[in-house]
Amino acid sequence: MRALTSPQKMGMESCNGMMARLKWLEMIFVAHSTKTIGESTLRSSATNSMEEKMIVNEQREVKLVNCCNAIYAEDELINAALWYSDKPICSTKKIVLRRNYPSICIYDKKIGIHRLLMMYWLQGEIPDGYVVHHINENKLDARKKNLALVPFTTHQHYHNAGKTLTVQHREKISQANYRRWERVRKDSIHDGEGGQREEG
Repeated sequence: MRALTSPQKMGMESCNGMMARLKWLEMIFVAHSTKTIGESTLRSSATNSMEEKMIVNEQREVKLVNCCNAIYAEDELINAALWYSDKPICSTKKIVLRRNYPSICIYDKKIGIHRLLMMYWLQGEIPDGYVVHHINENKLDARKKNLALVPFTTHQHYHNAGKTLTVQHREKISQANYRRWERVRKDSIHDGEGGQREEG
């Protein structure tokens, strides 16, 4: 076996040095990918698109940030959000306007706080054909005394009573109703109900 010349030795040393640096960087990445905050441990896992998601293992106290001047009972809304989610949620939740209604994001789903609170009070989904009505017509007011569960047709009557609607406006309402009921029908089919309702 012949001895390595000086340039060959340098090549080996620089290669070994690079491998050592790469190993060191890998150890730093692994050390930083697991962080402990209080009693809660957050693990970072890189996704295919190189975005990082934080996984919460233990529920921490939830704080609401009202970004749209919504009116609600804070403790009740926090309890509703925890009830709705089947796993721990982030400790800071923003209330933002979405389609003119205060909404909260629970994982990948944005939901109006008036609907979330009504589902919490009912301890289940809002029945088909019913909507949550704001009694004082202030969409920002999601207090219990201001929300009522009413049939869709009654709800339309509340908002259109005493108004003279043009043919174009009536057509828009009809199209919106059709789209709404199509969504309900599709959801029923996907839930295994087949879109059929029994007459009773």
